[in-house]
Amino acid sequence: MPLRVLYVDDDLLMHDLMRGMLNRHEITSAYSMEHAQRILEYLTPDLVFCDLMMPLDNGISVMRYLRDTPKFAHLPIIVVSAADESMLQVAKDFNPIAILQKPVERATLNRVVDQVRGSSAS
Repeated sequence: MPLRVLYVDDDLLMHDLMRGMLNRHEITSAYSMEHAQRILEYLTPDLVFCDLMMPLDNGISVMRYLRDTPKFAHLPIIVVSAADESMLQVAKDFNPIAILQKPVERATLNRVVDQVRGSSAS
């Protein structure tokens, strides 16, 4: 069964790449924190992918919003980023289920998504 996935990243090419790699799932794209918040008004995803380095609000802001909003606090988050180690350390405070370095390999991505699907089926 496909997962509803929210992918938050300012890079249009990454959205296309992720759509191709996650083509078994329903992908909704957000290009900023504000855009993600608007989408979350009508969509409750099963999984959120989040880049850390975006020009307006970074991915830390997105994760903070998700964790501070009771409706979304439980959502599994996967960080997909080329951020430096200090930013990745901050991201760990928000308990993502995985932190994947860009560029992501399809096999790694699918393995992590399958873990999410398996835990949500329990």
